[in-house]
Amino acid sequence: MLFALDDCDDPNLLHRLAAVVDDSGAPWQLRSDILAELWPRLPTDELLGMVDRINLPSQDAEFGSAVASALSTAARRGQVDLRSLLDWLGTIDFRDSGGFGDDWQEVVEATAMLAARSDDLDDARWTIVARLARGWLERTAQLFTWHGSDIRALPLDQRRHLASAILQHYPDAYTAHHLGRESGLPFDDREWWLSQLAEMNPAAGPLLDGPSRDVTQEAGAAGQQQKKTAVDKAAAQFDLQRLISAIDALDWPAITRELRLPVDRHRWAAGAPLTKAPAWVALDVATKAAVIDVAASFLSNLPTEPVVDLIDAAADAFTTVAIQDPSRHTGLDPDVLFAWLKPIMALPWHDEAVNALVLQLTETRHDEVEELLLEGIGQDSAQPSPLHLRRLGGFHSPKLADALSALAPVFAHGISLDEPAGSADVDVEEVQ
Repeated sequence: MLFALDDCDDPNLLHRLAAVVDDSGAPWQLRSDILAELWPRLPTDELLGMVDRINLPSQDAEFGSAVASALSTAARRGQVDLRSLLDWLGTIDFRDSGGFGDDWQEVVEATAMLAARSDDLDDARWTIVARLARGWLERTAQLFTWHGSDIRALPLDQRRHLASAILQHYPDAYTAHHLGRESGLPFDDREWWLSQLAEMNPAAGPLLDGPSRDVTQEAGAAGQQQKKTAVDKAAAQFDLQRLISAIDALDWPAITRELRLPVDRHRWAAGAPLTKAPAWVALDVATKAAVIDVAASFLSNLPTEPVVDLIDAAADAFTTVAIQDPSRHTGLDPDVLFAWLKPIMALPWHDEAVNALVLQLTETRHDEVEELLLEGIGQDSAQPSPLHLRRLGGFHSPKLADALSALAPVFAHGISLDEPAGSADVDVEEVQ
């Protein structure tokens, strides 16, 4: 690809190649390779628009890494329009990864160095440079470490300009520590740094000039808190890599927790079927199959005595298998299934799990299941709204029919002994 495009300026060919980058059906490796060759050949705005349409957070992580690597190379070579790139990067909050991996720190730092070499960048865009640098410092506790040699290669006045722009916006000891000790910016310019910091933040200069451990302790504590905040925020959103790790570890409870996390703004309520959660819908066929395999494995290894901390996870497993592959219930020990039915019935959700267990146990544990269902119907008679009437799992018996007939008509209305009612699909955002 590289040699084929050397000295190429045929707009028709370039735009035909751009169409391949825009084609969601093309292999991502091909798309990223072509995009790498187009940065110096097509307008930056046009190419960044393609990156937006690719929607990197939804793509393979390696795709995002390849795009970041090529873009950082183009920025270091000055092959992009700096203003367009800064305006685009300024729309991304890198403190929250949002699908942009750590490789994007290379892009930010290469862009910052390109800004340092620029003679006519306005204040608004220098503000973006400073905010991007600080954002990555909060996310990784590192700054200008990817390209240390490139930073050191900048002329002294350009390094000073870059440092001043960042420190003018963030003149705190934490930023000063990382810029003044950890990065390559001040390696031969110590006196200027101390005077600069003294002007901006009288407390930061002495800290930078003192023993490393003094600043490191303060900066380290601040950095740990920043990292914890970033980790907590990231953990509150669905993450495909975390899900894959849980699948590899056969950790079914971790899988259920991950699948209920928000995709964009939508969380999925406890007890609602995982197989309709936004995170599940976003999975490919192979990943869904792997999740089902772990659910089935989890059920086959349930202890005879229910464990309180695993009841929700077990109910999710029963529901997932019942919806996706009911044959996986075949062969499970009826004694174990019945032992888990009662605590799952006590939960306010998981109707599908109860229905699946009732259906599975009707032949082998008919009388015991009947007793549990009658007990539940009796509880419903004292409640303002029924719970167990929607969880009969198609169970038939004269005793059950008599119990239903004895209930108030408003409770019996709409309840069918032939079809399990099931729970509603619940999006927490809709409830709230």
